[in-house]
Amino acid sequence: SRGNRRGATPPRAVWTVSPAPAVPGAGVAGSAATPEAVPPAEASLSATPRIADAGELERAYSIETLLYVATFSNRGARLVSMEIKRYASAHGVSAAGGKAVRIPHGREVPPGDRVVLAGGPSLGLDLGSGASRHSLEAVVFAAQESLDAAGANAALTFTLRDSSGLYVRQTYRVRPSDYALDLDIEVRGVPSAWRIADYSLTARSWPLFTEADLPGDARSLKASSHVGANMHHEGAHGLLKGAKHFDGNATWAAVHSRYFVTAIGVREGASRGVISSGAERGLTEEQRAWIGSNAKPLQDVAINSLVMGLPSSNKPVDRFLLYSGPAEYFRLTQYKLRLERAIDLGWSWILPFSTLLLRLMIWIYGVVHNYGLAILLLATLV
Repeated sequence: SRGNRRGATPPRAVWTVSPAPAVPGAGVAGSAATPEAVPPAEASLSATPRIADAGELERAYSIETLLYVATFSNRGARLVSMEIKRYASAHGVSAAGGKAVRIPHGREVPPGDRVVLAGGPSLGLDLGSGASRHSLEAVVFAAQESLDAAGANAALTFTLRDSSGLYVRQTYRVRPSDYALDLDIEVRGVPSAWRIADYSLTARSWPLFTEADLPGDARSLKASSHVGANMHHEGAHGLLKGAKHFDGNATWAAVHSRYFVTAIGVREGASRGVISSGAERGLTEEQRAWIGSNAKPLQDVAINSLVMGLPSSNKPVDRFLLYSGPAEYFRLTQYKLRLERAIDLGWSWILPFSTLLLRLMIWIYGVVHNYGLAILLLATLV
């Protein structure tokens, strides 16, 4: 079920910062207070980018807009989770028997009942790629937030300055009334002794408990990408047998279920390809109860890494679009990156008819505010 915008919500991003470690899947209440960003001591990677100072304090930073609450951690500069404010989970605190709570039209879904995309983490940057990837997940970044002159839009920047000369900066910029964020990444001073020629942006799927049909949602879980002129849709379960490498000019890489997607698209930068892989995630006792006592206590995870060549010293900043939200075909179309091709609407020759029917169903839903009834009416019309 789907809630809507609450009239009292201010049309601006709200920032919060917490000294507690980020917890995947946890909702974070917003506050109008501006956090004080205190840079940690300079991280030490020494002769290899795998070493980190584990004694630094981890802080969780949150951005709240009309559509979502995004939670980041300064440890590794990871996107931890995206809490979707207008979509209810079939296994939220108020759900019953796998049915999401019904929210009156015009109201947001209450915290605890919202869909949460928490990949553990959902997105992270690391140096290198594949077997030569050097993780930055334990390195504490300095964090700084900023507002524009009107106080309406914001940016969150994570910065790493290493004694070896390495400099990494990630800046997330909010788009008002949009699930997408602009992401700028600057990488400079990678020591030649490390023999690193690229870096990876890796997206991970979330626990699949947003829908009532858990087996169906699991079957739809994929790592998809657009590389060169080719589309790749790799099922998460099949990727458990081994990673797949797709070399070439990659436009985007995504992980997605039937109804939600996390994708990273290239705006500016030299991409080298995509590495799609799979893993398994252990389930909690509560989650095991949802799927039945006889079910496997593990769930597939789709992992997709967009591999980028290290930027040149003359142009050290790569630019991306990060999308984490509902898999809405026409919303994804507006970004002009072909992200909508992550959604399977059939063969290319039938696509014009599929999109026409989809537009009609969306229009009907806008009138009746019930997808089940919208589908029934659409079937009657055609």
